Amino acid sequence: MLSSFYCCLLYWRWGDEIDPLTAIAVAKTAVTTIKAGLKLHGDVQSLIKDFSKFQDCKDVIEEAAKEEEKKHKKNKSISQQAMHNVMLRKQMRDYEAKLRETFMWSGQSALYSELQAEKKRLKKLEAAEVERQKYKKRLIIQRFKEGSLLAALMLFTSYVVVTVINMILDKIK
Repeated sequence: MLSSFYCCLLYWRWGDEIDPLTAIAVAKTAVTTIKAGLKLHGDVQSLIKDFSKFQDCKDVIEEAAKEEEKKHKKNKSISQQAMHNVMLRKQMRDYEAKLRETFMWSGQSALYSELQAEKKRLKKLEAAEVERQKYKKRLIIQRFKEGSLLAALMLFTSYVVVTVINMILDKIK
């Protein structure tokens, strides 16, 4: 129980900035807590926080792997990075399999499937929202460029008209 408290404390302290190794520890603790909770009283409602922590840790590991792919660390070779990423993902798959089995053996497999489907649905909504925000930003930039071009054309046209009028007035005098 002390390790569960310690991992939860780490999770609380760093929030979204949790590193992959700590995420593995938190995920392991969450799986252990969920297994124990389902064995003791079978109440899934009280285990939602632990399930959420597990899913958050899974996301943290995926994000960390993506970030490592983007920035090549100079102290690690590509082979080391690949091995590290693959091993972290394998650990998470193993923990997820244990979690799925735990739900299945406790008679809660439908709930587990529903939780996974809901997570997938929410990720799609989030991706759509991100895409919508990107489109909105592109649209604002495009309109700003068009407005700037129009203002420049109007300024140039004004300059030409004023110059022509001055030339006409100078010839009339």
